[in-house]
Amino acid sequence: MTRNIKQALFSALLVWAVAYPVLGLKLTIVGINLEVHGTSDATLITIAVCSVLMFLRVLFDQQISSAWRSSPNMPLIPAKASNFLTLPTTQRWIIIALIAGALVWPFFGSRGAVDIATLVLIYVMLGLGLNIVVGLAGLLDLGYVGFYAVGAYSYALLSHYYGLSFWICLPIAGLMA
Repeated sequence: MTRNIKQALFSALLVWAVAYPVLGLKLTIVGINLEVHGTSDATLITIAVCSVLMFLRVLFDQQISSAWRSSPNMPLIPAKASNFLTLPTTQRWIIIALIAGALVWPFFGSRGAVDIATLVLIYVMLGLGLNIVVGLAGLLDLGYVGFYAVGAYSYALLSHYYGLSFWICLPIAGLMA
């Protein structure tokens, strides 16, 4: 039982360590200075509730999994809904809706959310490249990360020192990489 309590405490602290810097701190620019401010009480309460729920989930993991296994095996999605979701036309409309939402979302999201989403997509792209190189080809070659770095560095230099716009810098940086 003490092992479960240690794991549960570690999991609860991990929720705080991950969620508080991302959701609990706000960066604001005041003049030429960057200041760190706390967030609202509702966000802190939400992080605390998630931390407590994670603590309870890890603490009672064995009981939950045994109760889940003893319950009758019922499908999570009804058969009619499952058949509807597997139709190619339904999947096509879902993909079109997701693409449209991804194209419209940056215009309505905050700057911080768009920046975080951009970083997430960059790391997803790098992870997919690593998966292709190591997983499919069976090679341990990280040269593609060098191309990524050269493109990013050349974009930054062109944008900063020459004042070129994004759409001009992007193909030049791609060619340099």
